[in-house]
Amino acid sequence: MIDCKHRDPLLEIRELSHQFGGVKALEQVDLEIWPGEIVGLIGPNGSGKTTLLNLITGIYPVSSGDIRFAGNDLTALRRHERVAAGIARSFQEPRLFKSLSTLAHPVIAASACRSGLRRSTLLTELARPWRANEAEARHRLAQVGLDPSSDRPADGLPYGHRRILELARCLSVEPRLLLLDEPTAGLNSEEEEAFADLLSGLVRQLDVALLVIDHAVDFILDLCPRLLVLDRGRLIFDGPSSAAVQDPGVIDAYFGEAVPC
Repeated sequence: MIDCKHRDPLLEIRELSHQFGGVKALEQVDLEIWPGEIVGLIGPNGSGKTTLLNLITGIYPVSSGDIRFAGNDLTALRRHERVAAGIARSFQEPRLFKSLSTLAHPVIAASACRSGLRRSTLLTELARPWRANEAEARHRLAQVGLDPSSDRPADGLPYGHRRILELARCLSVEPRLLLLDEPTAGLNSEEEEAFADLLSGLVRQLDVALLVIDHAVDFILDLCPRLLVLDRGRLIFDGPSSAAVQDPGVIDAYFGEAVPC
């Protein structure tokens, strides 16, 4: 785990709760994430993991509690304002413009973030900022190992490359906090290992904080020195991964048995 003594938390969550009708999806969650930290978020299906990301990014309103980012209250900000503040995320399934080129994706992300374009006018207005963002977009593609000169449409990419393209698009908004929701879904073990190496290298290079949800145990343990564990909406563990895999409460809720770390 990183040394946090001389840095302020980047993300601070206090007593965060959320309900869907009478169902408590999250209940009194407290956590902090520091710049440059890699944190895994695990738990059974329905435990509140994606709900937490949706609250941080503004997809869901906060029922109660506080979310602060870089010392500022997030709860009053709209989704695009949170992106502009430095928060980027991916989803469980890649959400790409299938007919657009690889290069277009990071260009669109950078253009929308920097110019405040609305989705309804984004494509028609894209020509203006394209040249201003093209060089940066090519840099982001190269940074994640994709061909920066490719005009190949997104739906022609192998599935693993689509995952990486989504990461390049996230990096194009110059995030300080990167939220990834099951980024290895559909990848084989070799691709998982390569993706973990890519992410850890990017975190070191960019000093971005990473919060990642994934069910691939080897991937999450290799990548994340620290784990958060949710169960039925409550945070039941926050600490080193090496301790999580031996914790009786975590084993009972998620692993089923102690995991060699």
